[in-house]
Amino acid sequence: MTRLCQDELERLQALATTSHAEDRWCNTAYTVRGPEPAAEVLRRAKGVLVVVDQTACSGAWPALEVWLQLLPEWFGSAFLPERTPEEDAAYLQWWDGLDYAQKQQAHAKPTQWRLSNWLYWLHPDRRMWYWWDDQVLDESTCSVTLLVADLPFPEETFKWLLHAAGATSIDETNDLAIS
Repeated sequence: MTRLCQDELERLQALATTSHAEDRWCNTAYTVRGPEPAAEVLRRAKGVLVVVDQTACSGAWPALEVWLQLLPEWFGSAFLPERTPEEDAAYLQWWDGLDYAQKQQAHAKPTQWRLSNWLYWLHPDRRMWYWWDDQVLDESTCSVTLLVADLPFPEETFKWLLHAAGATSIDETNDLAIS
């Protein structure tokens, strides 16, 4: 995974325009829209991933408090506050009390993330997607292509990054294809 992290970092910083795809990984593309200029949404999202990749490539995975210092303030403030252990226990008790249909309904609602949950899926041992390419299509629209390890993958981590960066609509635009 270290090479994938380094490859992504080079693509994000425009130091490399091409890179080889991992065997058996897939590319999937998204159309991203919003009121913010598309170039700004991309700049902000890529900036967050640069911080994540630089940190991961260093071999360190810091505590949450350190992440809050490393990541841009606008990104850290987009998350819900972390829950206390008591709040976690109450949530789990509530969740365990739901039947299957209620859980499906609760899961279908858009969810704002907590930073610790988002970072969990970006940890190099669990990371399942990498930024492959992007393109500004017009003032408010861009496309982003990801390199995806497996299906399903935690797509919501990617979508949350873009929502926090200013996107309001993120739609998959192609079927997954083996690279």
